[in-house]
Amino acid sequence: MSEKAEVVLKNKMVRKIVEVLNCIAKHDNGATCSEIVKETKLPKSTVFDILQALYDTECVYYKDEKIKSYAIGSTIYILGSTYSLNSTLVNLSNEYIKDVAEKINQPVLLSKFAMDRAVYINRYDAEKSIIKAPDVGKYDDDLKSAVGKVFLAFIEEDLCGRLDIDVPKEELRMIQKNRYLMTYDEEYEHTYTIAVPIFNFESKICGVISTIGIHILGQNHYEVLEMIMTMAKAMSKSLRYKEV
Repeated sequence: MSEKAEVVLKNKMVRKIVEVLNCIAKHDNGATCSEIVKETKLPKSTVFDILQALYDTECVYYKDEKIKSYAIGSTIYILGSTYSLNSTLVNLSNEYIKDVAEKINQPVLLSKFAMDRAVYINRYDAEKSIIKAPDVGKYDDDLKSAVGKVFLAFIEEDLCGRLDIDVPKEELRMIQKNRYLMTYDEEYEHTYTIAVPIFNFESKICGVISTIGIHILGQNHYEVLEMIMTMAKAMSKSLRYKEV
């Protein structure tokens, strides 16, 4: 086998391992081998071998020993904690997130795009906030949410087609133009969400700052929007993004 072929094979295996971990992480009560096979569509033998290796290295453990359901283990937790401590984006957000959250009396969240989903990597809940924000580490599976649509607007053009997500191109172009999205959801406690992209030195989206608040009919939230946008611009500037 050539060196190039070996690299391709290793890359494919790494992706499969990540798929398995990603699947396990979505199950609060643990995921069995059968569930992982069904959701990832990987061969049972492959999933079994991966689970054995992950178990031996304490990357996963048995949430329920009787049915052998797997949950994320201590090794992954330690690695994740290291990311939280060392991440430039997380540390940068800590300079702004608390102050902004307390001024608007709402939670402020930071998310990244990983494995075709938005994952929350930092948050601050204002002392007087009545909205419960998603926990750090939780995934936003619905890319039609405000945060999801902002990522879709600035990531590769074929992402919607590849993930079979029906979002009008006109809406994504409007997000690109405005550099924010504000949505209203009357089904969930009459809330509104503001999501604003953060860009890095390569002019690529590297995160989204968002907030969730209570929406009262006839009330606008442009003062909150301005604060979130100012925060996002300051973070982008610190990441050496040069706006065209």
